[in-house]
Amino acid sequence: MDIFNSLVNIVRDTTAVVQSGISSVVGGFVAAMFLRGNTQRVEFEKIKMGKVKEAIDDLVKSHELTLTELVKCKNLLQIAEVADRENKAYEHETNTNHEIDFDWFLRFFEAAGNISNEDMQLLWARILAGEVHNPGAFSFRTIETLRNMTQSEAIILHKIARLILFESDDQKIIYESDYISLDKDKPDINMLYGIGTKDFNILEECGIIKNTKKERNAVSDLVGGVYLYNGNILLEFLLKSELNQNSEELHLEYFAYLFTRTGIELISIINEQPNDNYILDLGLFFREKYPNFTIKAYKIIKIEDGNVFVDYTNDLLDAYKKNSSQDNDLHSN
Repeated sequence: MDIFNSLVNIVRDTTAVVQSGISSVVGGFVAAMFLRGNTQRVEFEKIKMGKVKEAIDDLVKSHELTLTELVKCKNLLQIAEVADRENKAYEHETNTNHEIDFDWFLRFFEAAGNISNEDMQLLWARILAGEVHNPGAFSFRTIETLRNMTQSEAIILHKIARLILFESDDQKIIYESDYISLDKDKPDINMLYGIGTKDFNILEECGIIKNTKKERNAVSDLVGGVYLYNGNILLEFLLKSELNQNSEELHLEYFAYLFTRTGIELISIINEQPNDNYILDLGLFFREKYPNFTIKAYKIIKIEDGNVFVDYTNDLLDAYKKNSSQDNDLHSN
């Protein structure tokens, strides 16, 4: 226990200030870990002086690192270098002297040390950069989920990220479409954008989404309208004025997958822009499905402090429908 406490203290001493760079933080941690708590070694002095790579080179030359340990060292240092580049996203922060959670870093290094694929290393680097600047941003469960995730599963996550929608209460969802129930000749809308039932099942098995279907009764929400948006475009659902407020036909219903906490944390590190064609196609589909509602799409000007500012002067759906029809006519000729 004394050796372990010495290790904890030396790592904290050498990595107390995050401003020195994430690479220094990780390098110090890695070298200290593989020195196995021997605080009398000269390598610790090199770590304190910022000569991390030199300390690791000493371990390699003295044959004190196994091949597996050496690979882990290289992977972790590569992830740290990427994290330093990703660190630019946090440059606006005025306070970056956050205390490092030793337990979190230990769990992180145990998992990330086995990752050599560059695309996957990028995800780990973003988690590291985010956690350094906002301790507690990523849970142990998220680390374990990413640890067990394959590259092909990560690709599905990237595709899903482009189709995320926000509801009126700002909750993130993935729409579960039902094109087939309306017209058997039309493919499922999600399939048009490369996402199928198998992909949803995989994400559910990974613990990223949960199969909680949502039903929306629009009657109680009609005062301000109901809307969905993707960050760029907002779909607005308004009940047609000529309808009786007590009509059973006022029911607006759609089903969606919800994100788990792990899913929300992982989605936060996926830098994918929303697919605007997807939400516009969804709007056209909703027009067909809900004839009692006026459904329009508007350009979002900005989102600030939870408020969505929209340009209501131009309905994007009509122009999109016209262009889509023209494209179909060209393909049929």
